[in-house]
Amino acid sequence: MKKVLVCLIILIFFGCSSSVSQEVNTKVLTTNISPRNEIFSKMEYDGEQILMVGESVNDENSSLYNTSFNDLKNWVFKNIDVLKGENTAIDYNTENYYFVNKKRGYTSNIYSLNKKNEKTKTLNTIDSTYIKFLHVNEKENFYIIIGNKFKNGSISSHGYKLFKYSERTLLDSMSLNCNVLNPIFKNGFIYFKSSKNQLEKINTLNFQRYTTEIEDVEIIDFQIIDQGNYLVLGKLNNKTVLTEFNNGNWTMDKTFPIEAQNLKGEKIHYYKGFKAILANGIDESLLMGFGGTRYSLFISYSDSDNWKKVELPIDYYIKPNLFYKDEIFIAYSGGGKLTYVDLNKK
Repeated sequence: MKKVLVCLIILIFFGCSSSVSQEVNTKVLTTNISPRNEIFSKMEYDGEQILMVGESVNDENSSLYNTSFNDLKNWVFKNIDVLKGENTAIDYNTENYYFVNKKRGYTSNIYSLNKKNEKTKTLNTIDSTYIKFLHVNEKENFYIIIGNKFKNGSISSHGYKLFKYSERTLLDSMSLNCNVLNPIFKNGFIYFKSSKNQLEKINTLNFQRYTTEIEDVEIIDFQIIDQGNYLVLGKLNNKTVLTEFNNGNWTMDKTFPIEAQNLKGEKIHYYKGFKAILANGIDESLLMGFGGTRYSLFISYSDSDNWKKVELPIDYYIKPNLFYKDEIFIAYSGGGKLTYVDLNKK
């Protein structure tokens, strides 16, 4: 296990950094999405289509909507009979969407949904396991699920196991004995946060496991710059910070804006040098004085650029949301509306 200490002295540079206001195109889009079901939990982009997934209400079918970036106002509703209950995990490839659909008693069915003819196929049924994550490797003819056993009426957050299947045949399994947060499946590896200051990666072919620890910073979210190098959004001394792990060393982003430090970091996005941070803070004026959460978006186009704050047109309801490269940020904002941000550098 590699342990690396973050040098606190670098923090003195934060006093000189600031955010710069940025004029970007932001707007609210009114769509044809039915507001009858507001329980949307996931938004994914498969390279061609955006898929937004909801949960079923009163034994109705789950809400599945898809569209393209060229037509964000008009979404196609997919009425899939087998998808009732909670869709706990999804994945996709060029031909299919894949869903883990939880039934009563924590029995989960894994389905494929053909994108063209919308026919479903049951790949497997897993009993007494709460499956949180799914990764399908069609080229190597296997899929991986990560979940934990439902036992004695409860689920342990530290009892995660990794299972590797081909159709219904169990190829391999591995007890992780840790939590699994914010996993990224990329280039044959699973990357995830396993504790407040620890990142791990696992080779999906041989299950070889690697651990990287950062002792001073509590990890909130992370992105992969390239294999073995991470960009980490974290918390240090009650401040939100951005750190980079490169060639075995942790360094602070000295340009990270002071305003963002004073908010609670939530999500980080990285694409070819472009960085975006989604953060939130409590506004006591919301909800008739009871208080609520407002979100802020900060963007930087390169390592040498200042950070810019983007004012969101709807800043209190932005889940689920999606970044697309360094071009677009969209979020579902309730009532059939989307918050849209054009990230293209002007």
